[in-house]
Parts: sequence; C-alpha cells; structure tokens
Amino acid sequence: MFRIRSFAVLTLCVVIFIATVSVASPVAGDILRSDEITGVSVDAGPEETADIRERVKEIRGVDLKENTVIAYSDDKGTVVVTTDEPVATGSIEASGKLYGDNIPRRGNAKIDAVMVADSVEVTKEPDSTVTIDTLQNNPESVENKLVKVTTEYRQLTANSDTLDGEVVSTYRTGSLTPVSTPLLGEGAIGDSARSFTREMAETDDLREATGSIGSQTRAIGLSGQNDYWVDAEATVTLAVVDEGPQHTFFISDVTIEGTETTLEDIQAGEHSSGDIVTVESSLASTRISVKESLVAASDCSPDTFFVPNVGCIPAVADTVIEAGLLYDEDNRLLTAGISNRVQTQPVEFNHNEVVVTGEVVEAEDVDPGTDRKYGLLIYEVKQTDRSDSENVPPEIIDTRDSLTNRFEQQLRTTAEESEAIQQGQPRTDKSTNKQEDQQATDQSTNSQASQSNTDGSGSTQSSDQDTDSQTSQRNTDESGATRSTDQDASTQTSPTDTDDSDSISSLPSASLVMIGGIGALGGIVTAILGTVLFGVVAIGRLINTQIRDFSFKQAFLLIILGLVISIVSTVVIVGTPVIL
Repeated sequence: MFRIRSFAVLTLCVVIFIATVSVASPVAGDILRSDEITGVSVDAGPEETADIRERVKEIRGVDLKENTVIAYSDDKGTVVVTTDEPVATGSIEASGKLYGDNIPRRGNAKIDAVMVADSVEVTKEPDSTVTIDTLQNNPESVENKLVKVTTEYRQLTANSDTLDGEVVSTYRTGSLTPVSTPLLGEGAIGDSARSFTREMAETDDLREATGSIGSQTRAIGLSGQNDYWVDAEATVTLAVVDEGPQHTFFISDVTIEGTETTLEDIQAGEHSSGDIVTVESSLASTRISVKESLVAASDCSPDTFFVPNVGCIPAVADTVIEAGLLYDEDNRLLTAGISNRVQTQPVEFNHNEVVVTGEVVEAEDVDPGTDRKYGLLIYEVKQTDRSDSENVPPEIIDTRDSLTNRFEQQLRTTAEESEAIQQGQPRTDKSTNKQEDQQATDQSTNSQASQSNTDGSGSTQSSDQDTDSQTSQRNTDESGATRSTDQDASTQTSPTDTDDSDSISSLPSASLVMIGGIGALGGIVTAILGTVLFGVVAIGRLINTQIRDFSFKQAFLLIILGLVISIVSTVVIVGTPVIL
C-alpha cells in the first residue's frame, strides 16, 4: 500500500507537469473560437503571402487557402484572413474560426491571429474623406479605416518576380504631396524607366524604391498589370494602418479625371501643356520591356544586368515603355507612357481602339527630334476594341518605329558604364573568355543582320535594332527558368538571402526557447511540490498521524526531479540560439 500511494503521488506530479506544458503550448490547429473581424484588408502580394502560409503551417499546423489577405482591426490587431474568394485592399467584414497568435512576419511585424473565413465582404467605398494634413499629422484618427483624399499625386509602377520566375507581383508607389522634380527627369522617358527598374532590382522591395518620388508622404500597394506612371491631381482611396515605426498608406484605388476632348482640339492648341484630358482614338504603339533591354545590353550572365558601382544583379524587376501615335482619319498625336505591364518579349506591337487619359505635353518631351507641337503622356488606357494592324497607315508605322529606336537607344548601356565594367568590375578568366566569345558572336550577328532587315510593316530597320531583336529573342524566358547569377550578383543579393534565412530559421528556435521556458516553469512547480511534500511529511512525523505514510525520500525525489527539469530547460533556452 505504501509503494502504491508513493507511486500515485509521483504520477500525479508528473501528470500536473505534462498538463501544464500541454495547456501552455500552442497546439497545431487548435481552434480558439469563432469570431468576426471588421477593419481594412491589405493584399500582401504573392511573395509575402507564400511566406506567411509557410510560417502558419509550421507554427500552427493550419493550411491557409489560396486567397489570403492581411486584415487590420481595432480589437483583433493584425489578422491573416484566408478564404475561397479573392480579396482586395479595402474595408473588410469577415467571420470564421480564429487560430493562434504571435506568428512572425518579415521584418519586425507579427500576426496576432489567423482566421479561416466562412464569409468575407470587401468594399472599396471609403469610410470618410480626409485631407493631406490629417494623413501627415493625425493618422491615428483614421487608423484601420479606408479613406479618400484628393491631392496632387505622383505614381510609379513596376512589376517584380522571384529569382525562379514563378511569382510575379505588380506594384505601385505614390506620393500624396507635390513633387518638385520632373516625373520623367529632363524628358528622357527611357532613362527614367531604366533608373527606376534598376532601383527596384537592387532593393527588390517597392517600399524602398522611391524613384523620382523621394522622401514625400508615400503610399504603396499592389495594382493591376496595366497601371501607368502618373503625375496629376487624383482621388486616392487608402487603407491606413500602423505597422510601425509610422503609419503606412496602402493604395486601394486611384481615379484621375480628364477633360473629354478630341485629337483635333489638342493639335489646334485648345489645351495647354499640363492639362489632363481624355480622348478616344486609335492607338499604334510599341511596348518595350526595360528589363529585357538591359539584359540584352549587358555582358553579365543570362537574366542579369549590370549596374555601375554594384555589379551584375538578377533581373527581377521590370517596367514597360509604351510609345507610338494616337490617330484618326485626319490627326496624329505622339504619345508615350510607362507601365507595370508583365511582358515576356523584349518588344511587342500594339494596335487598339482606346480611351486614353493623360497629360498634354510639348511633343519634344516625347520625341526630342520631332517637329510636332503637342504630345500626350499616358496616365490611363482603356481598350475598347482591337484594330486591324494591316490597316494602320504606313507613316504611322514609320513614326512608331522611329520612337522605338529612340527609346531603345536610351535603354542601352552607355559608354561610361561599359568603361566601368572594364575598370571597376574585373572579371575572372572564365567570364572574360565568355564575354569575348559573346562579343564575337554579336559581331557576326550584326554583320548578318545589317544586310537585310525589315519589320512586319515593311519598314527597314537599323542593324542595331535587329541585333537587339535577335539578342532579345536569345534572352527571352517564357518558361520562368531558374535565374543564374555571376559572382557579383551573388555578392549583391547575399544580405537579403541571409535575412530571409535567419527569419525562417528563427521559427524553430523560438519554439524551442518557448518550450524550454515552459519546462523551466514546470520544473520549478515540481520542486515546490516536493518542498511542500517534505513539509507535510515533517509535520506528520511531529504529530504522529497517517501523513507519515509519505517519506522524506519521496519529497527529495520530487525536489531533485524539479531541479533537473529546470536545469535542462535552462540549457535548452540558452543553447538553442547558439546551435541554430
């Protein structure tokens, strides 16, 4: 009987310890409650969504659905909402099952809970209209709200993909206050597009890429695949959230109002430079991928391009220049713009019936060599019908191709950058031999291409353009093949890779440290129980009661067991970060 009672006491203590650990530890997939959430939703983008899905699966054991957004609410904090239907940035009302807490995100942010939603409703109707002063000086008053502001707005757009080409995100970043510098530098559209594309590729994060926006009051967000650069008064709908250290404004919608007009009125000077207009006409244009042009002009390995003072970096960002003519039976108007269109070919030709909203500019801002007076900078294009390319007048094709040549020249690597490659970026013998072989191949290609080259419309092209076309075809990657980088690219991207790996590896480390802490607590509780039992036995001996059935030996065993558990748990806490 004595041994049975002793064993029962020890078993009870162990059960108490195990129960303490089980209750305190997060159980994978353990449902906390059914609940509702009201606030704003933000599309995190495919890359961060994939990262969140992996972390939630590892920590909580929950498989998130394909459509996932991050919701911000006053009472629930930051919640990942996963649902069967696509969800955009806007005001959200969702209900479902709530799981887990404190799941790390990229950077210092965290997720307070995960909701597997049964129903989700998202609207783009703003809760209120605010001023820029409110967003700058009192964003707390509209935190976790969808608001609308009308302001001088500058927007840059781009697309970015992962190194393996599997995920493509289309971004936009905007300034909510006037910017003194020109949107397109000194009228060099190609230079501006190339500069921003390089900045995007170097940072791989649109939050850090500012282009001509600088340090203004900024807004960010995902967008459609055909959003253009903008510099005009606009009504912008924003989700205001606090991600620390300051509030972030996520773009939900942008509306630009233009005065309806005709090509004839624009050419006749009925509108001044700077006016925002909307015109319906035919469009014949060329779309030039900046990324593919940089890759073709670079001596780096495939799918990388050279940046002075940096080296060869992966070509993971792109902007697309669109340039050509708006035309009707009697009128021709030069037009150009920059968009975040996803394009796998270096050059694509476009012939459509469209409605274009844009800014009237001096024609030389589009084409410095033209004798025309006015042009239109594209801010928004809506296709209304498909044109028959065979019916496009030949002089329009000629003008379009002239613009194409001009922008491709702006995108090519300059002589100064070529010199930098030779002087500032020494290559290995293998790389040098590769370049020499490539140069020999290019010279041969130039020689063959210069003999006879025509485009689809019958217009003769320069040997430079044909060489670019052949080179672009050589570098086209429609299958999303794995990107390779040379040593310079590896050096450039290693800090980012290290950060990601450290962030991911911190998950098991954090779990072990948490378990170690719980174990230490359980050990202390066990030792305390042993001490109490020791006191109980001592009292029983003094008063000579049945309590004396318990022995000092049992009490000492509990105390020793508790101390051992605490020591082992402490070793786990201290040693895990060192080992991992």
